Amino acid sequence: MKSIPTSYRSRVEIDARALTHNLRVFRKLVKNNVRVMVVVKSNAYGHGLVECAKLFSGRTATGGTTANVVDWLGVDDLDEALALRKSGIKLPLLVLGYTLPARYTEAAKSNISVTVSSIESLRHSLKIENRKLKIHLKLETGLNRQGITETELTEALKFLRTLEHVMLEGAYSHFAGDAPKFTKFSQKQSVSFNRMAKQIENALDRNVIKHIADTAATVLLPQSHLDMVRIGIGSYGLDPFSDPKLPIVKKLKLKPALSWYSIIAQVKSVKKGERVGYDLTEKLKRDSTLAIVPVGYWHGYPRSLSSKGEVLVRGRRCKVVGRVSMDMMTIDVTSVPGVKLGDVVTLIGKGLSAEGVATKAGTINYELVTRINPKLPRVYK
Repeated sequence: MKSIPTSYRSRVEIDARALTHNLRVFRKLVKNNVRVMVVVKSNAYGHGLVECAKLFSGRTATGGTTANVVDWLGVDDLDEALALRKSGIKLPLLVLGYTLPARYTEAAKSNISVTVSSIESLRHSLKIENRKLKIHLKLETGLNRQGITETELTEALKFLRTLEHVMLEGAYSHFAGDAPKFTKFSQKQSVSFNRMAKQIENALDRNVIKHIADTAATVLLPQSHLDMVRIGIGSYGLDPFSDPKLPIVKKLKLKPALSWYSIIAQVKSVKKGERVGYDLTEKLKRDSTLAIVPVGYWHGYPRSLSSKGEVLVRGRRCKVVGRVSMDMMTIDVTSVPGVKLGDVVTLIGKGLSAEGVATKAGTINYELVTRINPKLPRVYK
């Protein structure tokens, strides 16, 4: 039976070998001249920003090297990028989210590429001096989120040619939905993106790095690989559709890297008819053995799993009883023989997939793992 040190109430374990395996799987899916960007935004989808970036850049020996597998890393904001530069990461970095124009010079100083998705942001780059800011233009092709539209592109390029200290390094877009049912819409987006990218390269009279494929598109739409693919949640062995049946995970034989454990902090007997938790939301239908687990929604365990979540104790499924509190929850361990203080509780792991837990919580695996509190210790094996 698995045990965790008594100094931890809860911890996240990351299987470095699984991460290495997953990246090699994706590397084999693309041609040698196609770059691979691994997305480590939002604390590497809950897996730990700096440690994962070190592994992806080939600097960590645990589980084998990923050198020459990863070409770029993608982050959400400039602070994540700066944290990676401070930790010694030298791979090219692209900030995928919004960067405050006031920080463009800071990005340029650290050789960090930023996303520009509006003409207004381009205008702010006039203030950059004595540094060359590398940018990737985000193009609007159908998601209707970030992005310069096709009608705006001519004006944007005209203005861009006046900027001495800005170098257009790449252009990209994002699929609105790349499940098989969205294939026609994805193809329409691809056509729009390719047309806009050609306009950019004709205007500049040179090539730029073109990228639109995410994890799912890398697998299902090989024609979208272009110059670079962006592997996000698939890097961590999680399904891009958050489907409990794990279609992509099984298809590629990916290995989920993250497991989340806690311990039993108290065991008690409670009579039939007693109520449990805040607002007395659950009434026991039998004499029960209950256990307290010192994890709650502050740690990232969804409150929506109140009275319906399941965890594993000694290999047996145990139901969450009553409300999930801020820092603890109650589970029913009546069917677990020999249960005792300190027993390990699996929240996510073998036999309890992130996709399955997320579905029961009414959300997706992306949200579930990225909301695991970054203050929880992460142990890499």
